This record gives sequence, structure tokens and C-alpha cells, in this order.
Amino acid sequence: MLIAALFSICAPVAGRNVYVDLLRENSPFADAASIERHLSKMQRLNRVQSKIMGVRPTSNDQIDFDAEPARPDQLPYLFEGDIVLTDNQMDSILKNAEDQLWAKQGLQPRARRSMTSSLYARWTALPIPYYINTGSGVSEPAVLAGVARWEADTCITFTRQYNRPNGNGLEFFLGSGFVVTFSSVKRN
Repeated sequence: MLIAALFSICAPVAGRNVYVDLLRENSPFADAASIERHLSKMQRLNRVQSKIMGVRPTSNDQIDFDAEPARPDQLPYLFEGDIVLTDNQMDSILKNAEDQLWAKQGLQPRARRSMTSSLYARWTALPIPYYINTGSGVSEPAVLAGVARWEADTCITFTRQYNRPNGNGLEFFLGSGFVVTFSSVKRN
């Protein structure tokens, strides 16, 4: 049942199966159950954010998976249109969104907090290494322009690696949308 529901949600996008894309080598998803948990949490986040903004939530069944998405934010597994979150990151963002909703409803004062209080998820050393997986079809000039913009607009610095970093680092690759995990993710 779980697999059938997942396949109905993740039908082919422009001739590719989103489910297969989500389980490839670079994926933070280990199996179908982890994808199902992620999609469920994304739906929950969608509902909470819709309540905060006072708009009607979108539904996965409103998305035409058989057509090429016009915008990355139409892909139900991407946060902000280009980020695949880990379970811990998703839980933290959900908690922050729920705190914000409760504060808006006058139920609980919102304490000031950073994006994540988890020291495990923070970058401990700069510059942050990154690798552009050009073999996947990602646009190298677009990635370089984005990294240059981050460096210009923040205090964060980056260093390009020409092989996948063995430790922590960013990897840019072409997926169903532009996908990158957010913050430091420990690699095994």
C-alpha cells in the first residue's frame, strides 16, 4: 500500500520517474519509507505555512506529475523549490513553523532562535568545499554565479573541489529541479 501510494504520487516527470530520482546515489533518502515520511512532513509544513499566511494549502493531487514542472516549487519534495531536507532539518523547520503559527494565534510566545540550534548541522570550518557534478547535466556557470552571489551577500566562503569531497561539503547536481541538501550533512 505504501509503495503503491508513493508510485501514484511520484509518477514520471518528463519521461523520468521522480521516485527513481529520489533514491539515486546522491539522495538523502534510504528507502521508500523515508520518502513517504518526507512527503508527509512536506504536506504538514505546507498546511502550517498556509495557515500562517492565510491562504488555501496546495495539494499533491493538484500537481500534474506527467508534465514538466513549470516551476521547481511545484515539486512536492523540495523545500523552497531547490532544497531536499534531511529528517532532522525538516523536524527543525516544522517546529519553527508551528511555533510561528502558535505565536500568531496567541497560544505561545515565540522565542528568538537561529535557523538551527543543532551544532551537529552547522558548518564548523570555512571555506565550505563544494563540487559541481557536471556529468549530471547541472549548469556550471549557474552554480558558479550562485556561489559568487552567496559569497558577496554573506560572510560565508566556499572553495571548489574537482572531486566529490570525502567529508562535509556541497554537491551540485541536476535532479528534478535544482536540488541541494541544506547545511552540513555528515557523509558516511
